[in-house]
Amino acid sequence: MTRYTKHFKRIIVSLLIVALLFMSGCSNSQQSQQSIPNGSANGSDTSQNQQQQSNNAENGTETTGTRIIEDSLGRQVEVPYDAERIAALYSFAGYAVTMLGKGDKIVATPNGLKRDAMVRILVPSIMDALVPRSSGIINAEELINANPDLIIVRMQTGLNEAETAKLDLLGIPYVVVDFNNIEEQQKAIAMVGDAINRQQEAADYNAYYQDAVERVSGVVEAIPHEERVRLYHSINDMTRTAASGTLAADWSIVAGANNVSVGQNLRESNGDYHASIEQILTWNPQVVFANEQRVVDYIKENSQWSPIEAVKNNQVYKMPHGLSRWGHPDALETPITILWAAKTLYPDKFQDLDIGQEIVSFFERFFDYSLTSEEVKDILSGEGMRDEKK
Repeated sequence: MTRYTKHFKRIIVSLLIVALLFMSGCSNSQQSQQSIPNGSANGSDTSQNQQQQSNNAENGTETTGTRIIEDSLGRQVEVPYDAERIAALYSFAGYAVTMLGKGDKIVATPNGLKRDAMVRILVPSIMDALVPRSSGIINAEELINANPDLIIVRMQTGLNEAETAKLDLLGIPYVVVDFNNIEEQQKAIAMVGDAINRQQEAADYNAYYQDAVERVSGVVEAIPHEERVRLYHSINDMTRTAASGTLAADWSIVAGANNVSVGQNLRESNGDYHASIEQILTWNPQVVFANEQRVVDYIKENSQWSPIEAVKNNQVYKMPHGLSRWGHPDALETPITILWAAKTLYPDKFQDLDIGQEIVSFFERFFDYSLTSEEVKDILSGEGMRDEKK
C-alpha cells in the first residue's frame, strides 16, 4: 500500500464505511463469494505465484515479492516476502513477532502489549504503534493510518464476518492464527515465522520448546497419577481456570500436575472457563498458581479459601512474568513455564534445574538480550512487569 495523505485517508475510510454498509445488506452467499479460500488473499493467481517462488528459491535471489502461506482457517494467503510493517492485532502475535526478531516492524498492536515491561525494553518503538482494535472491534481508519503490509489476527476475529469484511475491503493480507494446546502452539509459532519470513528462528524456538517438554516428561512420567500434586491454576481472576483441551491444561499436565479443574464441569463465558468456590473447596488443591498478585493476596487472606490445603501450607504462587504472563492462554513462554512448574511442584526431582539460569539463557538465545540479575528477579516475582489497566 502506498502512503496516503491524511485527507486522502479520510476519503478512503469514508468509502470503506459506505461499502461496509452496503455489504451488510448482502446475503451470506454473496459474502462467501468474496472470500478466496483456495486462492491468495488479494486474488493473484496462486499457482503462478508458487511457481515463481520455486524459481526464485532455486536461484537463491528472492528478496522481494510475495509468498503463499496457509493460516489456521486453511486460507491460502499471499503475504509480502519479507513484511516491513506488521499489524499484530492480538497479544500472542505481538510476542511471537518480537521473539522472531521483527518486533521493531510492529506498527499496530493491542494496548495490552504496551503494558508489558519487557516488551517495552526489547521493542521501545512499541509505544509508537497504533491501537486499531479494542474490545474485539477493528477501527478501520486507525488501521489504515498504521499502513501495514501484513495483518495478524486471532481466530475470534477471523470468524467474525463484520470484522473480516473490513479487512477484505482494505486489501491488505491478513493471517488468522489460533491454537489450543502445545502441538497447535508450536504450529502457530511456525505459521507466524512463515508469515514474516523468520522460518529458521521459529524452528529453533520449537526445537527448544519440544526439548523442554521432553526434559520434564522424562522425569514426571514415573510419578503415579495418585501421587501427583493437585494443582489449581487461577488465570487472571480467582475462579477463572483451565478447562480440558486448553493450553493451560496441556502445559500443567506435561509438568506433572494433577490439574483439578481439567475434566470438570466449568462455567463457560466468552471463551473463558470458571469454577465455583464450592468446587475448588471440594478439589482441595495442594498448590495454587495464579497469574495476578492481587489474586494471590485474595486467596491467602480470604476466609473462604482458608480450608484449602494450598493455603494452609503456604503453597500459593504468583507465576513469573517475562515477555508475557507465564501460563496465560496468550503467553509465548510455555516451554520455560513447563520447566518452572515442574521445578515448583517437584523440587526434589529437579534439583539440577536452575530456573534463573534458564531464564538468562532463554533471553540470550531468543532475544539476543542479556538480563541483569535484577531483571531475572523481577521476572521470577512478576513484580512490576505489567502495568495495570487504566
